[in-house]
Amino acid sequence: MKGAPLARTTIEKGLKLRLACGTRGYNVVREIAAPLPAERTLQHYIENYKFSPGILRKMLPPLALKVSLLDEHERYVVLMVDEIQLTAGLTYNQATDTVIGKPTIRLADGTLLPDAMATHAFMLGSATTHWKQFIV
Repeated sequence: MKGAPLARTTIEKGLKLRLACGTRGYNVVREIAAPLPAERTLQHYIENYKFSPGILRKMLPPLALKVSLLDEHERYVVLMVDEIQLTAGLTYNQATDTVIGKPTIRLADGTLLPDAMATHAFMLGSATTHWKQFIV
């Protein structure tokens, strides 16, 4: 059943709270304190979010907020690298009006390899609790 459309600010508040509290904490806040969107509504909203290749700079402020709310022992993190399976080639992304498929992070000397393909994803995750966030 569909309800009334939610304001963008309400959805963004829900996303920030969900990132900071996790699923259980978000659901507790929804039950006792605030009329917030369902988690599926938040998922539906971010399905259409336009992310460009490279470092997800738009995710850094919410991640900083999350880290500011963590206890000291929860701030121990690991950087995970995951090799992803790709079909070699370039693709035009209409949503961002860019060609994707090449690495966007430069080497230490500032260069990009001309024939390289983007084949890895980077994720930051907690070493002591249960959270993770893609950053590249």
